[in-house]
Amino acid sequence: MSLLDNSSRIHALRGEAETGPWPGVQIPHAEPLSGPAMDHLDALEAQSIYIFREAFARLKKLALLWSLGKDSNVMIWLARKAFFGHMPFPALHVDTGKKFPEMYAFRDRYRKEWQLDLKVEPCPPIDAVDPTLAGRGGRDPPRARPKG
Repeated sequence: MSLLDNSSRIHALRGEAETGPWPGVQIPHAEPLSGPAMDHLDALEAQSIYIFREAFARLKKLALLWSLGKDSNVMIWLARKAFFGHMPFPALHVDTGKKFPEMYAFRDRYRKEWQLDLKVEPCPPIDAVDPTLAGRGGRDPPRARPKG
């Protein structure tokens, strides 16, 4: 099926099986997603949009961290959806300098395409990080305890 070919969509809408490239072979269409699962996802999306709008209305300084990963990409998408395609606060990318070149190309492409106010800041060296912050969130490796 080609992305430019609408015939498969028409067959699915009519409830018909699509005829594949091989004579006599029919490709059954998938049932459309509906029911409780989509209702739940729709509710979660609506709640996320509400939270974005409330945060924007109540907070003076607001930014969205963008790591370029899947989770923060979803957050950018939801924020844009909450504000009708435009994100009214900046996205912040803390750059480690260790990403693949394709990820930087991705960032630059979507910054332009989505018209993001993107702030890029370098990641501070480890010795410049406040040592009292270590151990938060359970992400640090366990430390050996002294024997005694």
